Amino acid sequence: MNFFDKYFEYIRGSTEAPIVYHRWSAITAIGALLEKNYYLPHGHSQINPNLYAMLIGNPGTRKSSAIKLITTLVKESGYNNIAADKTTKEKFLEDLASSSKLGNGFESFLDSDLDFNGDPASVLISADEFNEFAGAGNLEFYALLGSLWDKNSDYLYKTKTGETIIPSPVISLLGGNTPVGFAAAFPTEIIGQGFFSRLILIYGEPTGVKIAFPKEPDLKLKTAIVNYLTTIRTNVKGKATLTVEAQEALEYIYENYTGVLDPRFESYTNRRFNQLIKLCLIHSAARLSTTIDIEDVVVSNTILSYTENSMPKALGEFGKSKNSDVMHKVMVALDATNTPLSIKDLWSFVANDLDSLADLAGIIRNLVEADKVQKVSDSSGFLPKKRAQASINGKFIDFTLLTSEEQSITI
Repeated sequence: MNFFDKYFEYIRGSTEAPIVYHRWSAITAIGALLEKNYYLPHGHSQINPNLYAMLIGNPGTRKSSAIKLITTLVKESGYNNIAADKTTKEKFLEDLASSSKLGNGFESFLDSDLDFNGDPASVLISADEFNEFAGAGNLEFYALLGSLWDKNSDYLYKTKTGETIIPSPVISLLGGNTPVGFAAAFPTEIIGQGFFSRLILIYGEPTGVKIAFPKEPDLKLKTAIVNYLTTIRTNVKGKATLTVEAQEALEYIYENYTGVLDPRFESYTNRRFNQLIKLCLIHSAARLSTTIDIEDVVVSNTILSYTENSMPKALGEFGKSKNSDVMHKVMVALDATNTPLSIKDLWSFVANDLDSLADLAGIIRNLVEADKVQKVSDSSGFLPKKRAQASINGKFIDFTLLTSEEQSITI
């Protein structure tokens, strides 16, 4: 059974969300199910398959549909460590401790000979409205999530009345947001910090598909998918191994990766190799194997490369300039049409944000110089500058492994 093909078959005709949202939702869910039971040794530590993924798109791209659907299936497979819809840092830590048989959510005064090796504390943050989950500007909470992403030891949480040990926590995050909502949740200072550098942004655009009456799910296929998720969680355990071809490919990718062509993702680039290995773990687990082979590397590198190419677009103009919000509005307006828009046309979208048409003209000029917008010849209008995703290529990348919908997307 090819899990992802079956999953895409299951959701076909019942959702308007882009396939890339469903793909990453399923990937993140499998990583959450594996907890720390399946891992790859890496020097003095280990890499676990948990991911922090955030679906980004304008309102109406059906982010919630993709997140809620996979979360329902995860619960039916027997995994119930789902974070609350809205929480605080303190309550989150209490719930995280409760998820372990060892933590039990009770405060424990440290004893010098107390050994807390055993069941890890595990949770999946499934937040289709991420800002509602964590609140805006909650830097302390985001810093905590950043530190827990690759935590390979117990977490000691001190309170006024004592100390709580959270055994070997592992966090997975599947969130949804809009570019505007993302900017509201995070101050620009978060760029380069721990949480942001560990976050994969998955950009999606409306598919144009309208389904007034979604079809009922195929119960037989649903049962097969739920059972398969259960089997992954139950059977895929222990230390992962690499085939010679897979290890050579990973070494090549690590040595030759040049990074996302946007300075805002410099800190992400430093952790990109770990993200790739996490994806390899997940794709090998989806085959019910504890051996990572060359096919796992290629599909993982392809999906990650595909996603990275649109990460700057997911971020919009966040963190770029004082007029970043206006630039984002301009790009949204241009992306939503195939007809060239003049400066006068665009003024209607941003008139409340700028003092004059001259300011807008300067913003358009900057976008043209940044190669994001092009002047249409024989016209006074502008259109976004796009390139076909499938034209981007490289060693150990094969875009034919993606769906036809994903291959058709331009960025």
